[in-house]
Parts: sequence; structure tokens; C-alpha cells
Amino acid sequence: MPFNKGDFTQQGVAGHVNANLRLNEKRLVSIDLTSNEEAEGCTITGTVKDMLNNKVYGIGAGVSGNIEITENTAEGETLNIAPYATATVNVSGGGGNVKTLELTVNATGTTPTAPLKGPIIDENGLYSEGFGVNTSSPVTVKTLISYNRLAQEYGVYLESPNIVFFTDNNTGENCEIIFDGEYPKSLYIVITDITQPASAVINVTTGGVG
Repeated sequence: MPFNKGDFTQQGVAGHVNANLRLNEKRLVSIDLTSNEEAEGCTITGTVKDMLNNKVYGIGAGVSGNIEITENTAEGETLNIAPYATATVNVSGGGGNVKTLELTVNATGTTPTAPLKGPIIDENGLYSEGFGVNTSSPVTVKTLISYNRLAQEYGVYLESPNIVFFTDNNTGENCEIIFDGEYPKSLYIVITDITQPASAVINVTTGGVG
């Protein structure tokens, strides 16, 4: 049976209309309209059921307003921003699944500047495999947290060349700093609670003096 025209009229009750409309043999519209005579606009919700492709599409009033997003959603949770015209994102500590630890390095020694190897996100938001330390002032960077599947823990691994040695005089918030005095050329920072901000302050000696 072909569908080439139609007419539908229904009187609303108390500003509310609900109807099921068949567009053609394969598509059905369910629509719900609510209006307040004392206020602007109306609320429109509903679905289009596409039986040909076995899909359901939502319909509604035009988008408007702004939603402000101030925190990351929990794992497996989604945020519906479709009803809004704009979205303002102001989430501290970055977004998405990228998580960083704020690392401050104090350096002393005979070499004024020296390199450390460790994944960081620089001031431009780009990935880098290392950064430099300076004996004249502390250096603060955002080190990239990675997941160790074997140990099932989140952490930051740092390495040093022959001219930089880690010390055991280190402090941290929401993390554990693992230092090996027998081989002070690497240091591992384990995050205690990955859902919370973490920071650490470490001290290094430059110039090849252990």
C-alpha cells in the first residue's frame, strides 16, 4: 500500500499532544509535544523508528543554551550534550583519558643543566620523551602516567644519563616514589589513586657525582 499523502489533526489536552504517525510502510514516528500558554516555546520529544534498517532516531526541539563541563566523567559513563548549542569545558588536569603527574625536579651539582628521560606533555600539549633540569632553579613538568599491565598499576618511569643521579630525598602526594640506592639511574613513581591529582618533588645531582 503506497503512502503519498496524509492529514492528521488532534486537539491537545492541557497543552499536551501525543501521537504515533506512520510516514510510510517502513518508518513510524512517535511524537510528544507539551506547551505552556504562559511561556515561550514548547517541549518536543519523540523517535523515528526505521524498520527498514532496524534503527531508532531521536527527535526534539532545536538546540539552545550552554552546558559547562567542570569534571571528567567516570569510566563507562557518558555525558549527553546534544540538547545544547554550545559547551564550555573547564576540567583541571587535562581531558579524556590522558593523565599526568606534576613533577618538580631540584638539581644540584657541577653541571648547570642536564637531561632526564621521561614522557611529558609540554607547554604546547605535545608529547616529549625527555626534559632538561637546571641547577639554578627547580623545573616543573607534567609527566605522562602510563599503565603497567603486568604489575596492574599506574606510574611514571624516569631514567637518567651518566651525568645525572637520583637521590633518595624525594616527596610525593598521592604516589609512592621507588628509589634504588644500588643503581640510582632510574626512578619509578607509582600512583596511589588514579582518579585524584598526583604530584612529586625529586632531587637529582648532576655532573657525574653519585
